[in-house]
Amino acid sequence: MFKTNKKDDTVEESRELLVVNMPYEDGGGFKSGGGAAGAPKAIEQEIKRWPWRQSEDGYPVKFRFIDIPGEGKNLLDNFSRVMSRRLNQNEKRICVVGGDNSISFHSAFELWKYEPNYGLILFDRHPDCAEAFTDQGEEKDPHAYWLAALVGIGRMNPILDPKKTVLLGIGDSEKNEEAFLKQHKIKNYKISSLRNYTHVLIPALYDEILNNKVLNIKSWGAIHIVIDVDVMTASEVPATGVRRGGGLNSGEMINFIKMVKLFIREAGIKTEVWNLVEARVDKEKDPGMITIVNAASLLYEIAA
Repeated sequence: MFKTNKKDDTVEESRELLVVNMPYEDGGGFKSGGGAAGAPKAIEQEIKRWPWRQSEDGYPVKFRFIDIPGEGKNLLDNFSRVMSRRLNQNEKRICVVGGDNSISFHSAFELWKYEPNYGLILFDRHPDCAEAFTDQGEEKDPHAYWLAALVGIGRMNPILDPKKTVLLGIGDSEKNEEAFLKQHKIKNYKISSLRNYTHVLIPALYDEILNNKVLNIKSWGAIHIVIDVDVMTASEVPATGVRRGGGLNSGEMINFIKMVKLFIREAGIKTEVWNLVEARVDKEKDPGMITIVNAASLLYEIAA
């Protein structure tokens, strides 16, 4: 139903997608293990293993892969420099691939510096807007509060307008996170309602979001789209950070990617930064690398 590249039944020449491999895993705490860092390269290898493949609808895809070197804070610093340089060089389509969702904060920060008038669409089972510090004053793992940090909590200045934020697929949220979403009037859709839309009503969801006067997507100068693969059911991404059934399958997620790409076209948004995160390499949980295969499939659709 959602076709992004056809005009009068003629396939357009594919646009190239810059893929930034970000092997960061220090923001995920105990969940990260060693598999988060290995995911970006594994996804790239899966793509290159089948160079003739196209998108689901047959559109050709083109990728440029670049690796971010370093470890820990040095890795984050290098990532910031690369993203800043690429955006200022007028790179319009970027996808950051990583195992740790806390990198989405850093992606958004660089996009904000380039285009302050940006909006966020997040696919995630968790809203990631917990409090940044414990009652004892200790900082929590950044993956748990990166969205709240963008909106502005604690010592962080706001760099994201909550009115330009849509969360899709929420299913595991703490009470304080629910209170945060309500306080900042962040539009969000539960995973149960999202599954309903995937059956017959995606066009209705598309119209509902596109024409929402508060979101006002048509006014955005840039868009940040984050796909945390744990929004998908665990049988399709067994090596993600938090596994749970009842999520989207890969075909449904692909339809939502197509929906977002129509938002971009209809609104005339010039710059798009995607994050494809929370896939992992884990030979024990996922010996067949199903998580990587499904993540690569999503990347094909982002690129098309």
